[in-house]
Amino acid sequence: MLMNTVYLVIFLHICFSVVSSDAGNSERLYLSGQWEKDETCEKVEEDEVCSGSCTFTTKKLKCNIGSINECDCSCASQIGGGASTIFPECSSKADFSRGKKKICNPLSVNDYKPSCSKKRCADRCLLSTNCVSYQFSKNSKTCLLYNGIEEPDKSYKGTDCYKFKNSSFKKYKNRICDPDAVIGFFANIEKKECKRNCVASSSCKAFQIGGGGCLLFDKRNAIKEEREFDGLSCDKKVLPVMYHVTPWSTKSWSTNEKYEDVNTLVNEIVRIDLMTPGHNLVEYHDEDTYNKIDDTNLPLNLENITELVVKRNMLPYYDISLDKKGVRYFGCTYNRHDRHHGMRFKIITTDGER
Repeated sequence: MLMNTVYLVIFLHICFSVVSSDAGNSERLYLSGQWEKDETCEKVEEDEVCSGSCTFTTKKLKCNIGSINECDCSCASQIGGGASTIFPECSSKADFSRGKKKICNPLSVNDYKPSCSKKRCADRCLLSTNCVSYQFSKNSKTCLLYNGIEEPDKSYKGTDCYKFKNSSFKKYKNRICDPDAVIGFFANIEKKECKRNCVASSSCKAFQIGGGGCLLFDKRNAIKEEREFDGLSCDKKVLPVMYHVTPWSTKSWSTNEKYEDVNTLVNEIVRIDLMTPGHNLVEYHDEDTYNKIDDTNLPLNLENITELVVKRNMLPYYDISLDKKGVRYFGCTYNRHDRHHGMRFKIITTDGER
């Protein structure tokens, strides 16, 4: 079943993340490769660079950070030296529309993985908030991730292919190089640097510029118009439905707003924008605890709540998965914002279809 997403936000803040499944446990996901930390896991936990349901496993003196609860593990940008918070999404929260014998828009490439199976390529896209479509080559086993779902221009306007021949490169304007022959990708570089990268590779016979990206190829083909591509596919992530609850004045989880209850269906998700600092997010365990928020004679009983997001979290958003019918209760208990500033709401989940 496809899972729609109901948002408690106005703007969706996109960040980059890539996660791979741990072979030893299909329920456990680890932030792969570059998201290993050259510190002990104890140090990483102490520095609070990660929050949520994270797991920490030391491998070869590096701390691998992962999640075992619906991918709710999130880590600050200093891990891997990236500029964004790493916030993986679960593969169960999305699906793809299939596009056989098609390529994705060459102007929106943002990642490349060689020697990759189609399942792993799909997982990389599903588990990245910055990927909305992926292109897989059955012939060369290459995977390209894209941050756009728009169809490519039929004449490939904005994309140029440069073929190396007789000690120089010849430009083919508004053409693409052979999408079945990709051997490398570089983001946010100019033509001059892209050319230099191609020259430095003994396998590179052509390079392609467009949309700020640089692709390298081991074949000299240049294609000038739309056609079918045997062995290639462009699968697009089924994007979630947006549903706005937060008032336009703040657009995020913050004080001095009246939050309305959210009506959802089973298998939908409520997303809370956390870009306004200074607030945590808790779930109250029962209706009685929630209903007594305004009772100033009752202190907060920590046994009756679960803190989902700490105040110093550095997260762009938090997803609440709704896998069964019922009512759940949420709020901000920092400085009792739930009591004094109205930061609380219910989620009422029922069966049915939209």
